[in-house]
This record gives sequence, C-alpha cells and structure tokens, in this order.
Amino acid sequence: MDSEETIRKIVMKHLKKMKSDFENNPFNFLSEDDVKCHLFMELFKEFKFSKLKKTEDDQSISPLHSEVRYFNEQGKLLFQVDISAIDPQYTDVYSRKVKERRKRPMLAKRYEFDRSHFSIEIKLNKGIWSKNYTYKIWKKDLQKLRDIKSRNLTMLCFSLLLDRRGHFTEQDLQELTKSYPGIDIIYGRSVK
Repeated sequence: MDSEETIRKIVMKHLKKMKSDFENNPFNFLSEDDVKCHLFMELFKEFKFSKLKKTEDDQSISPLHSEVRYFNEQGKLLFQVDISAIDPQYTDVYSRKVKERRKRPMLAKRYEFDRSHFSIEIKLNKGIWSKNYTYKIWKKDLQKLRDIKSRNLTMLCFSLLLDRRGHFTEQDLQELTKSYPGIDIIYGRSVK
C-alpha cells in the first residue's frame, strides 16, 4: 500500500465528499448505516482498497472492511469500528491455527493483524440529539479511536460527524482537535 500521506489524502477526499453530500442534502441519509454504506462504496472504488491481496495464510482479501471488531487477549470484545482498512499481507484470517500468540491486535478469534491503514468512526445526528448528548457520543468515538491508535501507532484515524442540528462551532472543533491529536475530525452541519 502507499505512504501514510497518500492514504490520508484519499480518505480525506471521500470524507469531505460525504460532508458536502450531507450539507447539500441532509435528508438523503436516514440512518448512520446509510452514511457508512455510501462512504464504503466510495472508498471501495479506490483500487488500493478493493484489490484482493494474499494474507499470511495465503487467503485473498481486500483491505477494506466494515464493522471490524477488536478483542482483547482473553477473547472479550473491546470495541468495533465502522470502516477500516487493514494490510492483508500482515493478516492471518481464520484458516491457520496460531500455536504461539503474538502481541498483535486481535480482530476476532484467530483473526489477527499486525498493520492497519486506517479506521473511521461515523456518527449521524438526525436532528433529535441535544448538543450535550451529541458531544457525549462523539467523544466516545474519539476515545475509541485514541485507544485503537495507541495499539497500532501507524494507523490513521478519522471521525466523521454529520449533524442536522449544526451544534458545533469552529471554536468547538478546534478544541476537539487539540484534545484528540492524531485523529482527523470531519464535521458536517446542516440546519435545513
């Protein structure tokens, strides 16, 4: 896969397009899953994220996935991420028994990887959440991304909030960006 900066540019291009699509027609997205599916389809058009590649255990997978689940060493679910791109060549999918546990993030039982390219968390406020509640759930996503990044320092992390209420100001966004360094924050607002 290409450099971190190339990947960031590609992902940001699609996130900014999602933001623009939302701001121009916010009622086209009835659910967070609509946003996720739309973004996934756009990212999948990128050859870098759709081309099948071989895993460590000689299986073919694409880098792009949705609802990737992270487990701890005891097999307990820690969290799941809306959209991720992992590096297949450093991934062991379900086919091979792992005799010796390596210190690597575990996506599911016996599905592990050493490198991931990016993780994206998505939130959609359809206009019913207060500013405090929106901030509370957005902050949970940002903390999740911070945790994930601490486990995989090379991973790019992105947070997309599309907000029909337009709760947050530029100053709010600057403060969030300072509080969560290393996470690209994209905020779309619409008060139509």
